[in-house]
Amino acid sequence: MRIFIGIDFGIRQKEAIRRVQDSLRKAAEGRFTRTDNIHLTLNFLGEVDKERLQQVFSVVDEAASVTKAFSLRLGKLGYFPSGRKKIIWLGIEECRGLQNLYITLSDALEKIGFEKEGRDYSPHLTLVREARILRQFEDADMSPLDGNETQEVSEVTVFESTSRRGVLEYLPLHSARLI
Repeated sequence: MRIFIGIDFGIRQKEAIRRVQDSLRKAAEGRFTRTDNIHLTLNFLGEVDKERLQQVFSVVDEAASVTKAFSLRLGKLGYFPSGRKKIIWLGIEECRGLQNLYITLSDALEKIGFEKEGRDYSPHLTLVREARILRQFEDADMSPLDGNETQEVSEVTVFESTSRRGVLEYLPLHSARLI
């Protein structure tokens, strides 16, 4: 099973982000993230067998039990260069609660044998994969986020990334409430 730990977003925020994606369609081509798949990845674990999955659930439960709920604020658009194809993302403003949760999870996952990321955590929402930028996308209409730029975070979720009939889906397997 292909597994990651993340934060799901509310319907209002997902719909506002979808409208930002719609305005991006004039500036970029690529594989746009489906609205129901919008999330913030904390830790990507890759292939995890079912026996080890219970350990991951326990780590998430423990991390949630020592982490206070917090608010995220959506930031600016950007992209990761990857040759000619890029990933266009929506950034997350610096947030101590998010950083603490990420560190707590990463440290606990390392103790059960998962490797830590080799780079700094760069929280973002992936909007477009394999993007080909046609023109200046930073001018995309961000107004749909007005009043929807904050996401209250009260739980963390373990997701399975799967493909059904060629459509990528993120299925929640386990959630734990923050304190």
